[in-house]
Amino acid sequence: MKSKRSMKILELRSFESYMPSLSITTELESLGFGQVTEATIVADGKFWSRTIYRKGFEEVSVSDEIGEVTHLKDPIVTLSAKRETLAAIKKII
Repeated sequence: MKSKRSMKILELRSFESYMPSLSITTELESLGFGQVTEATIVADGKFWSRTIYRKGFEEVSVSDEIGEVTHLKDPIVTLSAKRETLAAIKKII
């Protein structure tokens, strides 16, 4: 069993990004995250492309609305990560 000192607490955050999904992907890969899976999701009459990245126990999902829309499409980034990783990703996104 691991001691409490060796266990890292993960935090959950979700926010919009003004960067394109491709730029977010590049930045995540530079931080050591690797793509795990990709799916198309239908919710509330909208289509979303969701990609999940993982590094150890930390996980990041990037959701981007797809299709023709009349409003701005900002990717939504959801993180379950250590505080240090959250700060690093927030700086680049």
